[in-house]
Amino acid sequence: MQAVGGVISWDGGAGRYRDSIRELVEASHLRIVSREFAERYTGLKDLKAVMHALMAAPARLVVITDGIRGSYGWTGAGEIIHQPAHPVSRVVDTTGCGDVYHGAFLHGWLSGWDLSRCMEFASRLAAQNASGLGGRFVCHPQPGS
Repeated sequence: MQAVGGVISWDGGAGRYRDSIRELVEASHLRIVSREFAERYTGLKDLKAVMHALMAAPARLVVITDGIRGSYGWTGAGEIIHQPAHPVSRVVDTTGCGDVYHGAFLHGWLSGWDLSRCMEFASRLAAQNASGLGGRFVCHPQPGS
């Protein structure tokens, strides 16, 4: 992908960090990771310091997901954007919420949306996913949805 100038996205989920994948993360341009992954990868706890460390070249943007606390995004220019988690009336199952967030974010990014719009869309779909059973709930609308 690097040889043809393509963009590489990295999805670093909670509980997924290990030292053997550092080179893969370092090769990515879009780094969308859970807070736990980010802290383990960088060895830091302060959110701004973690984001700065993750923005090392060739990164173009960093998004850190933080469950019910929402997500944080940064392109290296301007302020860090906080997207609150979208509320749901009842959380049933959070399986797959990170995957839904990542996929929805990339859909927006590839559609040319700005960072805020990508994050809002991804947050909304991830929340919808948590309102039903199974990691693909948002992909299979229920009757009456």
